[in-house]
Amino acid sequence: MSSHGAHGGRSGPILVASHERSGTHLFMDLLRRQVRQCRGRVGRFVNPHDSLYFSIDRLNAGHHRPGRPEECERVLRAIPRPCLKTHNTPRMERTAPEHRAYIDALLERSMWVYCYRDGRNVMCSLQRFRQSFDTTASEGIGPFLREDHGDGRSRVRAWADHVREWLAVERVLPVRFEEVVKDTRSLLERVCKALDLEPEWNEPLLPKPTKSRLEHWWSRVSGRDESTNITGRGKGLEPVKWKTAFTPEDRLFFEEQSQGLLVELGYEKSSDWVNADQAGSGQ
Repeated sequence: MSSHGAHGGRSGPILVASHERSGTHLFMDLLRRQVRQCRGRVGRFVNPHDSLYFSIDRLNAGHHRPGRPEECERVLRAIPRPCLKTHNTPRMERTAPEHRAYIDALLERSMWVYCYRDGRNVMCSLQRFRQSFDTTASEGIGPFLREDHGDGRSRVRAWADHVREWLAVERVLPVRFEEVVKDTRSLLERVCKALDLEPEWNEPLLPKPTKSRLEHWWSRVSGRDESTNITGRGKGLEPVKWKTAFTPEDRLFFEEQSQGLLVELGYEKSSDWVNADQAGSGQ
């Protein structure tokens, strides 16, 4: 499928793509809270990830919880403008061959959104998230930044490549995570206008997040569907702040591997952040 295909129908599904830990769930939950057309309901003891939206990554080759097109179709029938989640690239090269034709047709009629976030915060969140379930995950942020993504690239380079590839796609509507959090009303107005949606402006604008895996589990079994966010604070781990966790070598490595992307995205004014005082750099 061409990355630059025609825009999906203005009544079609909404593809929400991102690199991991970049605000995918927060954005989808914002749409579900504010837009009736995007809202589904989850019954008790039903996984919300199978009824409130559909992760098309479940149709990837080798996925840990493989899905079927019929499951996606159930969501499409139940919700007028459902969200389709993916961490794949625009080329969808991870899609299983037997599902490729289905994915191509589905995404051709979808509207595409890409959520992105300051990559330094992405790395810190992803490291903690992996520590919560992966006993082999790096304990320090430095080694984590340098880990092989699986194809010879560092995690930082893989993040930068992912962001650049998606934002280069003409049909993509970019959504900045920090804007979702700090300027929610303006962001929602812009997105709804672009996607032909009508917001309800329910207060508070953002749903209440689940702060632990236990709370997340309880929201599932109780039928509360405010937030589908999966917290990265497993095992009592506190969040990592890049400003204090990054060594000077980590800063230089990140800048070299991302090739100036922080400046391109507006998170820094120049590469001088690498040598700036820790207390006065970054956003």
